Amino acid sequence: MKRAAKKNSRAGARAALVILGALVILGCVAWGKLHAGASFLARYEDRDGAPPVDIVESRVEIPGPDRRIRAKLFVPAGGYRRAVLVAHGVHWKGYDEPRLLRFATTLASMGFAVLVPDLEDLGRYELEPRAVDEIEASALWLLEESGLCLRDGRIGMMGISFAGGLSICAAARESLAGRVAYAFSFGGHGDLDRTLGYLITGRMPDGTELRPHVYGQAVVVRLFAKRLVPEDQAEALRSVLFDFLKDDEARARERLGELDPEARKLARLCVDRKVDELGEVLAAGLGEIETDPILSPKRGPVPDCPLFLLHGSVDNVIPPSESVALGRWAEKETDATVLVSELIRHVDLEPEDEEPSWIDYYLAIRFWNDLLTL
Repeated sequence: MKRAAKKNSRAGARAALVILGALVILGCVAWGKLHAGASFLARYEDRDGAPPVDIVESRVEIPGPDRRIRAKLFVPAGGYRRAVLVAHGVHWKGYDEPRLLRFATTLASMGFAVLVPDLEDLGRYELEPRAVDEIEASALWLLEESGLCLRDGRIGMMGISFAGGLSICAAARESLAGRVAYAFSFGGHGDLDRTLGYLITGRMPDGTELRPHVYGQAVVVRLFAKRLVPEDQAEALRSVLFDFLKDDEARARERLGELDPEARKLARLCVDRKVDELGEVLAAGLGEIETDPILSPKRGPVPDCPLFLLHGSVDNVIPPSESVALGRWAEKETDATVLVSELIRHVDLEPEDEEPSWIDYYLAIRFWNDLLTL
């Protein structure tokens, strides 16, 4: 209880610092111009506070390419300025993931109607082209069937973690041409092959190294299990690692005995968090990785809308170099705003430093303000 109280106290202090920092840096005049960005960050940090507006939550089903897509809607009761689609990352809780729900309800409290589809493949830690198809189908439903697209015939598209890159892929599709106000990637990838290669080697394109997170490595093992162990052991290995990724490490350890030696070695390296040794085994077992180009924004067209790319400075699931590369890729054809921030740990709005600088807050406020007022 003391730890929780201390954490909430620090979160409240950070929320106050966001507003105070904006006042100190910019003065009262500039504060008025950046109110949306500061308000969003303050509301997101206020984890225990009730939303300042009434939000109507409902559930809908959306026709998908080959199955119906469950989704949640969050609509502020007093009206909204734009409808936005928020795609969740690779996480077993899907559209019920707590950080995602806090993000969606914070957006709704700012005056946005928010649609959150449940992307089942991403909920199973799979990266398949169908996820892009389902993001596209959800966007079209929001545009054409929801009755929520009222402002200018366009919606915002937001994606978290791997769904950040996948949402940009969807936003570039012909069916959405001229219909997307912006695409926002929060800790997303530009090239999936390059990202998965980083998770194996820890090396970024410029040659610098950042020790990868075992969570990302476990996803790689699941994705390529049939290339790493005998085929009859692949599903058992994937199942054990699913328990590990669900934060049920005790059960994953209990099940190691179900696996044959090759699969057991890989699973044990994951649960023991032997990142370096696991990387060596993956490099030897996989060699070059080639995924479907549909899953990599940089291998397709640039969307005809502004891009907003936000990344943590030491993100070791998807490295910050991915957002930087995406910005360079897009800037010749559209507006691309890139922020690599000290205030983020992968897709958590949590500072890396216990005492982040005023400039970090100012840059974050300005980024969110530009996005939320478009």
